[in-house]
Amino acid sequence: MTPDIEKRLTAADDSHRYEVELSFRLYVEIGAEEVIGETHDGFRRNYPIIGGRFIGPDGLTGRVIPSGADISLERSDGVHELHAVYRMETDDGVVIAIDNRGIWRKAEANDHSADGHYLRTTPRFFAPKGKYEWLNNNVFIGTVDDYDEHNLIISIHRVFGA
Repeated sequence: MTPDIEKRLTAADDSHRYEVELSFRLYVEIGAEEVIGETHDGFRRNYPIIGGRFIGPDGLTGRVIPSGADISLERSDGVHELHAVYRMETDDGVVIAIDNRGIWRKAEANDHSADGHYLRTTPRFFAPKGKYEWLNNNVFIGTVDDYDEHNLIISIHRVFGA
């Protein structure tokens, strides 16, 4: 390793160069838990997605299409890996697919959790060309802000920075 590379690897924390902006919030309704059971990689559960709405500050609004599911894998260390695949339809009739993966675990000291849990996702969107294709061309993070047995509220933030 050259001295230049080592210097770059040990540079001061530069995480301040990233910013996030709220793109929209999702209200997702989920159906009754379907237990899949113990598998080779942990305990699996399925939660059907049965509807919902989304609203954004720039007028992005619509409904969550009743389809898809959120599959949870509880690992042996107690961490849950989440994988939700579903669709949303804008109020002007455009269908956008979502592949949203995340982690749910007990909060640690620096997680700034109000309820004792860390729930973060990395949604990926599949929008057709046109008005909403910006969803395909950015990185997003999701925070699960509220949840109960049948409902989730997820804030989706676009990541900016260099």
